Amino acid sequence: MPQKRHGGPPARRQTARAFKRIRDRHHVLDLKIKGLSYRQIGAQLGISDVHAMDLAFEAGATLIIKDQRQVEILRAIENERLDEAHRAMVPLQHGQVPGKAVVVGAGKTRKVGAVPPDPVDVARVQGMAVQRIVNISGRRAALNGLDAPIKVAQTDPGGTRRYHDLSEDELERVVQEQRRLLGDQATACTCHGLPLATCPRTVSGRNGGGEP
Repeated sequence: MPQKRHGGPPARRQTARAFKRIRDRHHVLDLKIKGLSYRQIGAQLGISDVHAMDLAFEAGATLIIKDQRQVEILRAIENERLDEAHRAMVPLQHGQVPGKAVVVGAGKTRKVGAVPPDPVDVARVQGMAVQRIVNISGRRAALNGLDAPIKVAQTDPGGTRRYHDLSEDELERVVQEQRRLLGDQATACTCHGLPLATCPRTVSGRNGGGEP
């Protein structure tokens, strides 16, 4: 009995359908970007609006995956740049600062030498290198999500005790104090910071006068 060969007409038809679906995805996405509704897209391509919506979602998911891959590639490139910058700073961090080039002699006896760097310059360069390395490490941590999450706890206005540690009476006093502060802000003028009743501009405006 002869064996069936793979890749015959059914396989070709399946491949053709797959390519047509990919092509339809791009058409649907282009038309959706132009502002057409799914009903209009379906009428233009000869498909149902539901099928047009499905193709648009598939195209969107493909773009998301593509963007994620691009982000991963860009993150890897950025990490390589940070590593290279870090490696460039390490010798300076350890005080390996090149000296100044000087010319000794003249004519055939002319030689180029180097003067050891000044200790003050070495210390300055070391401090700069340490700061650059700290900045690079911070950038790498932010890029790769290495920083631990920051916990935020609501505290009293003094910042010493958390709200859930306060008693009901203490919470009531905090609320009353906040209301008093908000009330003072609502009844104070914005030009002098004085109560509205004593603000020169407000008083003169009520009396029909101009600004003092």
